[in-house]
Amino acid sequence: DNSLVVWKEIDLNCLSDKKRRDVMNEISILSILQHNNIIAYFNHFMDKNTLLIELEYCN
Repeated sequence: DNSLVVWKEIDLNCLSDKKRRDVMNEISILSILQHNNIIAYFNHFMDKNTLLIELEYCN
């Protein structure tokens, strides 16, 4: 598939424990939502202290 995607990059070192939980909650919610008016979530990866979230590209 040649669809364009965007990567949301989050530096986990800069986040409090609560903000980290909020980010993980965002991923959980995005992973189950499917609607034409909501950006699609595809995947996420952690690389050391960086969280990368793969999302649908919206132009």
